[in-house]
Amino acid sequence: MVERKRHLAKAITYRLLGSTVTAGIGYLVSGSFELGAALGVADTVLKTGLYYAHERIWYRIKWGVVEGVPDRFEGRVHVRPVEVARVQMAPVEVPRVEVARVEVARRVADEAGVGAEEKAEAEAV
Repeated sequence: MVERKRHLAKAITYRLLGSTVTAGIGYLVSGSFELGAALGVADTVLKTGLYYAHERIWYRIKWGVVEGVPDRFEGRVHVRPVEVARVQMAPVEVPRVEVARVEVARRVADEAGVGAEEKAEAEAV
């Protein structure tokens, strides 16, 4: 939730910047500091109120707002519940090289008719 005071603070800081530019232009055009300052003050008062009202109206309009995407201007996130898909994978057995080597050594020893001592020696390899 964005508080109204945030919109007001944004309006004031934006208008101070804009009114400073307006006052500067007024001074450059007229050559009068007083006229430039008066234009800057009038610009600040009128346009601050207009900007605040404009911001509040647009805050209520949902056009162009995408849900689930961070709102970079307001510092909030619109959240829509999403069902997360669960993927189940079958367990995969990866034979260890040492186990396979021992099995081969046993099989070779059995086929060759080798005794227990030779089998143990073959398994040690």
